[in-house]
Amino acid sequence: MWRRRPPQPAASEADLATITDNIPAMVAFVDRDLRYRFVNRNYERWLGVKPEDMLGRTAMEVYGDERYAAAAAEPGSARVGPDLRGGPPHSPATPRARALVHIMYMPRWRAKAQVSGVYILSNDIPTSSMPKAGDVPADTTS
Repeated sequence: MWRRRPPQPAASEADLATITDNIPAMVAFVDRDLRYRFVNRNYERWLGVKPEDMLGRTAMEVYGDERYAAAAAEPGSARVGPDLRGGPPHSPATPRARALVHIMYMPRWRAKAQVSGVYILSNDIPTSSMPKAGDVPADTTS
């Protein structure tokens, strides 16, 4: 009979990194001081910023004033759990054109109902799925 062994912490971290580095999204965790504590490789692929250059720094420190101000929303607003759409901080180093990015902020709750950080998941909204001028929405009332 097979018995399950609890995962080893180092293996679990490696597995998490492998999974998040290979999904088509940017994934991050920002602590309550708004410092990146986890960042997947898609930040480098999409924005030209290496994860190791982001860890321990704030978005303002990573992107600078201008790019930070252009972001859809501050992660700190996730205390109410918004689901946002907006343009990403764009880097000329990346050839991928993005009209919109869907950004989900999910607070990490700890004891006494306090937010200890924010999980961030950012996905492309492909331009092919966006409505075109003159498109008529389908009738969903029937």
